Amino acid sequence: MFALLLLILFLTVLWLIELKRRKLSALVKHLPGPKEIPIIGSEFVLKSEDITDFQALDSKECVASVMKVFLGPKLVLIVSDPVVLQQLLAQCQEKPYLINFFNLEFGLFSAKYPIWKPLRKGLSPAFSQRCSNSFIPIFDKHYSQLVKLLSGKLDTYQFDFHSYIQRQSFHLTLETTLNSTLADDYIDLHSFEEVEDIIGQRTMKSHLHLDLIYKQTNMFKREREIRASIEAMIDKILEEKSRKMAKKTTLNSTLADDYIDLHSFEEVEDIIGQRTMKSHLHLDLIYKQTNMFKREREIRASIEAMIDKILEEKSRKMSKSKMEDLQEQSNSHIFIDQLMHLNQDGRPLTPLEIRQNIIAIIFAGYETTAVTITYTILMLAMHPEVEKLVMNELNEVYKKGDVIDYDLLKQLEYLEMVIKETMRLFPSVPLTIRESIEDMNLDGVGCLPKGVTFVCSFYRLHRWESIWGADSNKFRPERFNSHETAARHPFSFMPFGSGSRNCLGNRYAMLSIKTGLIHLLTNYKFTTNLKMDDIKLKFSITLKLLNTNILKVEKR
Repeated sequence: MFALLLLILFLTVLWLIELKRRKLSALVKHLPGPKEIPIIGSEFVLKSEDITDFQALDSKECVASVMKVFLGPKLVLIVSDPVVLQQLLAQCQEKPYLINFFNLEFGLFSAKYPIWKPLRKGLSPAFSQRCSNSFIPIFDKHYSQLVKLLSGKLDTYQFDFHSYIQRQSFHLTLETTLNSTLADDYIDLHSFEEVEDIIGQRTMKSHLHLDLIYKQTNMFKREREIRASIEAMIDKILEEKSRKMAKKTTLNSTLADDYIDLHSFEEVEDIIGQRTMKSHLHLDLIYKQTNMFKREREIRASIEAMIDKILEEKSRKMSKSKMEDLQEQSNSHIFIDQLMHLNQDGRPLTPLEIRQNIIAIIFAGYETTAVTITYTILMLAMHPEVEKLVMNELNEVYKKGDVIDYDLLKQLEYLEMVIKETMRLFPSVPLTIRESIEDMNLDGVGCLPKGVTFVCSFYRLHRWESIWGADSNKFRPERFNSHETAARHPFSFMPFGSGSRNCLGNRYAMLSIKTGLIHLLTNYKFTTNLKMDDIKLKFSITLKLLNTNILKVEKR
């Protein structure tokens, strides 16, 4: 009898969930989308393994600029219309629960609005134009090292070009945001990628949105292992930082690569992505029963251990510093110093809040820049006529040995057009997500209740023929001359997002990318047999290139 009552209760709950889904479906019945299945949501969810399928749905199965998808009972609108995006990004500042799969509830890019707003204000000076300009010598140093590393790979396709860019970008991010340097022995970039994959897979499996289920999965166990590895890496970074601080009165710190486990960050990203796409895993009750949750917990423990070491070192340094040193640190605009001196609701940030923001800046910083440089080099290798124009400009402005500074970088107008065209076709972050916290009305969509999730698809937006012309899938940097740019809607191109929650490091990124391309292009010529139609992409938290061994490097 008791079992029967439980069954009736369970079926009643399912029916109430389905009634809610049908009510939402009726509100958006005029919008296109895949076939809907009771309880399950949209049909494609049954077939999808990761966020790749979610984005492919946007780019292939539907030509509408606004379409609907149901992840279980959850309504998701995929938007790639510039007018709607302008309204949406102005009205929706909140991130949906899917972002919780990152387990960075205090991190700048994933925090809820009340936490995010003072964080954004307090950390903005770390990425101001002035502060970003001060990093150019560090960019210069790291990309000079990259040129030397590539010298051993001349005249061969048999190496992973992107991994070289990725690793150097990671070093660069650590030094410019944490004043820390590390040797390669301590870096495992695969950890970050694996975390990203796990997040992507969890996103697509709605039952894994519930922690109760997710924590019973092998995926959770693996995520937990990776996060533990990342945290151990950060611990090593902070240990080294403490040793360095004992000898210096500055915040500069050096670390060997043995302390870096980039694989942990990537694995956490993957787990979050997977959970995001699986609506049943959105419920902690289910997600926490999965192996995916167990793995995520292991990975996060590793990451947090690394961050704890960083904070330990920072605390030791501050306790030994004289008052004038402390005043100098409080006036510093580098990210970690802004973070350590930031107040939230009249109190200093907790160690957890600081640790999560350090992890967030690493996640957000290193891969996006590396991806853009790789795609830009590939585009120039595919389009020698464009490369010739870039080299003509470089030869006019720069000679080997010249000091690279902001004034020099500002003169590279055509190179900037090339970078923007690359980011149009291959945005490093192909989408962002928002959630309505109140009822809202969108042009062409209608009235929507609070709690709707929006996927803002930059990838699809950047390829609309109605915006970019019949050749929208072709590489043509001239699209970004002043005349064509002025004729487009301001929300037609958003490589760094838009609105108040756009990418804080957009100036920083452009300076870093330009500096890297100067070094690479003035030292090497890149060629490829790949054509545009041959490019294979994976849509995850970042836009990944699946093709390997794609570039040949020759001395220029």
